[in-house]
Amino acid sequence: MKDLHFIQNRKAGDLLARIVPAVPSEDGYNVFGEVIEAEEPVQEILLEAGEGVRADEDGLTAEIDGNVLIIDGAVCVEPSVNVKNVDYSTGNIEFDGSVCIEGTVADGFTVKAEGEILVGKTVGRGRLSAGRNLVLQAGVVGDGEGHCEAAAVCTPNSLKTQNLRRGRPDCNRSRTSLRKRSGWKHGARRRPRRNRRRHHRSRRKPYL
Repeated sequence: MKDLHFIQNRKAGDLLARIVPAVPSEDGYNVFGEVIEAEEPVQEILLEAGEGVRADEDGLTAEIDGNVLIIDGAVCVEPSVNVKNVDYSTGNIEFDGSVCIEGTVADGFTVKAEGEILVGKTVGRGRLSAGRNLVLQAGVVGDGEGHCEAAAVCTPNSLKTQNLRRGRPDCNRSRTSLRKRSGWKHGARRRPRRNRRRHHRSRRKPYL
């Protein structure tokens, strides 16, 4: 249900589409035994080379690494993936490049990218893994069941009971404290210790 293979990862040089020559047509017969003359085949290319794709004798070949998709009859390869939300409409996402999510990441879904991950809205009880930067513009609310990790800089806007590993948080944008324990991991906010002096109240003598 959650692995819909929404992303089609391809490497530069991979053959995306092959042009198969048309087979010469032959005459046929109808149910009454009458001859139906065959029409001359028309060599027509149904797909064109779009952005990130080149056309050669073998067919259509990827020029860059990325996700393959068809836009207006043209085969294209995009280096980054842009989606509105990560939910049952897309399933889990695993991409070799960068992923930009305009909306939210629903509970129970996984986003894994070798590049950067940018999330415009909140992240639920999901798993995010970025090979480079992980940018959360609206924060994460995981109730202790979510997981985030980044190999480079992680800039959470707000985290609530969410695990954060392997990344170096940008403290300028973070609203919660992060403590380092075998990698960066989110913990509860702790107030700094202060030297508190005990003030003894003077005992007043009763009036006679």
